[in-house]
Order: sequence, then C-alpha cells, then structure tokens
Amino acid sequence: MRNPSRRNRNIGTNKQGHGQNNRMVIPEPFYDQKIFWERLGKHRHFDMEIGGANYFFLVEETLENHAHACTVEDLMRMISFLPTEHLEGLEYIVLRQPTKKEQLLNPVWGRLAYFYGYEGHHAPAIILEAVDYSKTLVRGRKMRVEDQEEFQRLVDDGHEFTAHKRKFEAPFELNHVRNTQLYRTFLHEVGHYYQYLQFLDKEDGMETYERLGLEEKEKFAHTYAEKIGEKLRENEDLPFERILTRRFLEIFGLREADFVLE
Repeated sequence: MRNPSRRNRNIGTNKQGHGQNNRMVIPEPFYDQKIFWERLGKHRHFDMEIGGANYFFLVEETLENHAHACTVEDLMRMISFLPTEHLEGLEYIVLRQPTKKEQLLNPVWGRLAYFYGYEGHHAPAIILEAVDYSKTLVRGRKMRVEDQEEFQRLVDDGHEFTAHKRKFEAPFELNHVRNTQLYRTFLHEVGHYYQYLQFLDKEDGMETYERLGLEEKEKFAHTYAEKIGEKLRENEDLPFERILTRRFLEIFGLREADFVLE
C-alpha cells in the first residue's frame, strides 16, 4: 500500500537551502514547528468524497482586496476529471491567504506540499493562494527562455500586459487568475505529485526522486499539465464557467466575500 506521506519533510524548504540567500526571510517562530504555508488563520474545513476518494478542504478567510479565484466547486469538478491513480493519497486541498511578507518574498500561484501538517495529521496537499487584486502582475523585460515560455502562458491565460521601459505589467483580474490557477497551476502540481508517486514503491525511490533536478521536475509537470489540459479541452470538459453557489457556501459555512471582490 502506497504511503505518499513517507518522505523527507525538508523537500523544497529552506532547510534544504531553498531561499537561504534572501536578506529578508519569512519568519519561522522557534515555538512553531510548522512550515509557513501550514499556518492558517481563521478558516473552514470539511471533507468531500470525489470519485471514490476523500479530500479534506481547508479554506482560509481572505484579507481586503483579496479573493480565492478558484472556488471549492471549481476544484471538485476539476478533480472529478482526473484519473484517480494520479491523486492517490493526496488528502488536502488548501485555499490559503498568504501574508504580505510572503507575497513580497515568495509569491506563488500555488504549491505542492508533500507532507502538509494539520491538527497533528500529515499528508500531501495542493495549495492555491489568494491574490491581492489591488496590485499588478509584473514581469521584467529581460527573460530567460523558461521565463519567456511562462510569460506566453500568462498571456494565453488572458492576462493583459502593458509594455513599459523595463517591465511588462498587467492588472490582476479574477477570471484571468482563475485561468492560471485552475487550468494550469492545479494541473501542474498534480503533475509534480504524479511523478512523485511513481518513485514511492521503488527501491531507493525517494532518494532518487530527491536527486532529480528542478529543471527535470518542472519539465515533467509542465508536460503533464499541457497534455491533460489538451485532452480535457478535446473532450469539452474545459473551460467551464466559475461555480459559486450560495447553497453550497451556506452548507459548509463559507463566506461569499472570500470568493468575490467587492
């Protein structure tokens, strides 16, 4: 029986050297053993059965000018499209509100946590982060090849960039952010997870997985997201309208304000 939580807890964290050259750092209180993305403020939690598997959703309340672009119902539908074996052992789906310092120092659309801790239980998680819609999406004019490829993906997601002397800048629009997070980021993180699963039952599998270079892992995840996305579009499963029903919010005690910009 696979145990996807069997891993080195330090993968991708600053304990492996990630981010240690930053002069400013995200604080890690000495009394708190959690990684910063495991720390949640006020939130709701509930579990849902999708395709015969159980997923635990954690939805953190958002700050002013922030919203979760992907709704819980969006993610439930996306999960229902994917092969269950690609998600085997994945337990947590987290909609998280990053702090201002985290958004400054470590801005991401989302991440895969191989060993996410919540109330004493640890399991793999996919985390998507709320965005500050009062800010803008900025990319420098000088880009490496991989940066150029990602920039084109953002354009394809609908982000409308304006060219300036030293940068490209686009307003954060909720639907464009949803395109990025739901149709690309979420699938990209599933791709990372699926690659990870393939090493679990092999002899020295985890050591081999940890030795894979970042470039190789990113290439696998990008290819996975592109192929799955293309297949779902061919089947006319994607794209689909944003799903936000008040009855669902009421049943699970969710705030509409966390998903709608006022």
